[in-house]
Amino acid sequence: MNAAKESFASDFSSAALFTAISIAIASIYILYVREGTPLRSIPGPFLASITRIWIFQQQRGFQRQQVDIDLHQKYGPIVRIAPNEVLVSSPQSFKTIYGEIPPT
Repeated sequence: MNAAKESFASDFSSAALFTAISIAIASIYILYVREGTPLRSIPGPFLASITRIWIFQQQRGFQRQQVDIDLHQKYGPIVRIAPNEVLVSSPQSFKTIYGEIPPT
């Protein structure tokens, strides 16, 4: 009987340790991707700041144009739609990002 209890306790402590390590790794990843980038000040949905899954999920409904319009209405002319991708809707924002383009 004691062997069964010890085995259960050992399995439980292993599962708890694995869970704690997984949560710690996920937290570090989220902090790094969300706050350790120059894009951290650009507004957008929370999930979009940590994974591209959010934008793929929005594209599945074939309403991407409406999603983009809704995002700009909610967050403004520059919106973060993935950890390393932004969506820009105004010419002034393009100038802010890329600077003035000299005439050729």
